[in-house]
Amino acid sequence: MNSRRFHCYCVGAAKTGTTSIAKAFAQQYKSAHEPDLERVFRIIRKSSLEENLINSMLKTRDEELQLEMESSHPIIFLIPNLVKLFSEAKFIITIREPRDWLSSRLDFHYKKRFIQKERISYPRSLLRKTKEKATHFFGGPIGSWKDYNDRLESNHLMDYSKFDVFLRQFNVSPIDFYLAEYASHYRTLFKSIPSQRRLIVDLDSLNDKYSDICNFLNIPCTIAPTIANVNSGDSRPLLINDIAPSYINERIATHCSWYYDLDK
Repeated sequence: MNSRRFHCYCVGAAKTGTTSIAKAFAQQYKSAHEPDLERVFRIIRKSSLEENLINSMLKTRDEELQLEMESSHPIIFLIPNLVKLFSEAKFIITIREPRDWLSSRLDFHYKKRFIQKERISYPRSLLRKTKEKATHFFGGPIGSWKDYNDRLESNHLMDYSKFDVFLRQFNVSPIDFYLAEYASHYRTLFKSIPSQRRLIVDLDSLNDKYSDICNFLNIPCTIAPTIANVNSGDSRPLLINDIAPSYINERIATHCSWYYDLDK
């Protein structure tokens, strides 16, 4: 029996406050950040399947999770299906000023792809690969972030410019790729979600918007803000500071000028 008090997806891009939203709502509601990703990634990988089959997989997943708030940016590729499949569901679209978002994304990938990779010992790396091969052999290929990243890279060019080619040494993607990804994410959301079923919330004002969010969801306004500092750790001077501001501004103007016209 469905006992949900509301049904909502928070579907902003990565680094726009999706973790904070999930944690804030988890205080009183059934809420999770990026749940059941292995299955999400498998569905993404099988995007060539018929829509009815994908919808069946999503419905089964929803019946099992029974979340009131699912906050997850990787489900972006499933948004058109979710909008049609769950007609009563609402969507929180978290967003962030493009330059701030880009700086955060660069720093996050520097830590994840370079710093942490450097610290993984050879025995641990070998053990992980052995487990992955065993899982693949006995249970079929598992879903992973590779499925998500492969989908992104199939949609956007991975060409470096003379201004950001140094990022390659840190296993960080080109500026143009990130901004094209960002713009495409929101283009999908705005195209797929009817205006009456979505609420846009800028990260800069998130802590002041919980009453608006609760009103949008028709629930009591008792949610307390929760800041999720989940990506702290060693870093370097911000990578974005090593890239010519004129180049960044030009690429933001090309991909993200729409952000400054939004009613946030």
